[in-house]
Amino acid sequence: MEKFWDYVNTQKIYVTDIKRDIDRLHKLTHTSDFGDLLADITNFPVIVEKLLDKYTLQTTITIMDTIRVIFKFYGCDTHFMWRFTDEYNNLMDLKINKALYSKFSYIEVRKQVERDLDYYLTKTCCFTEFRQFLILALFFFEFPLRLSNWIKFRLEFDDYENLTEYDDYPFYIVVQKTEPYFIFNKYEDGAFKGQLIRKIKNHKVHKLMVKYCINLSINKSHFLTNKSGKPITATNLSNGITNFTRDYFGKSISLNNLRIQYQQYKKIIEPELEIKDKLFSL
Repeated sequence: MEKFWDYVNTQKIYVTDIKRDIDRLHKLTHTSDFGDLLADITNFPVIVEKLLDKYTLQTTITIMDTIRVIFKFYGCDTHFMWRFTDEYNNLMDLKINKALYSKFSYIEVRKQVERDLDYYLTKTCCFTEFRQFLILALFFFEFPLRLSNWIKFRLEFDDYENLTEYDDYPFYIVVQKTEPYFIFNKYEDGAFKGQLIRKIKNHKVHKLMVKYCINLSINKSHFLTNKSGKPITATNLSNGITNFTRDYFGKSISLNNLRIQYQQYKKIIEPELEIKDKLFSL
């Protein structure tokens, strides 16, 4: 670590700024050891997701500049730095063309998803494509959750249990007689702080969800899986959404970008904000 700080000093970079950003990254990744932090920040889509959830776009870019300094110190290879640069350029594009993203990536995308609900209800398509569209439909019309939380849902099939008893884990989907209930439990410092139980209100999104859980998914314990039934990671989902939106809309759009725009447009397009505001903070 001392060698790293010597390197920072030779680069004429403000040491206090680098220390501040590293402290932020430690808190964000729940790490205390620098080696553990390095492992986490190499997962670019996930770390960018977490940064944008907590900080402004400009602060996220500043922290990414610090991450670049770390990678340069360790002499990461060209391919590795290309992947980093792709993520960084996406952030800069979002900053420079924010108005363009706002106009397209929320209002227009939401309208297109709404138009295609019937299409995906009747179309026979591959499992992965259906899963990506379902997440977008749930995001726009039901639950504007951050990407990292979508993969955490436990899936339960139980026709008789009291739903309030599902309170020992943050995220559940409990299917009772083909009716999926989303259960959100809030914890702070290990203590239970409250529970939200919600049905899907949009009739077509409800039918999409039932089609997925009952007929398409072969894993009855995890909500988001690959076609073989193996649970996917946040990176899998992030890459999947990015690739899907590129093919579907002609432009790669992440859930990070959509969540940023959601904050700007929610009062215009969302008449019932109380519950969604609670969910947005999850």
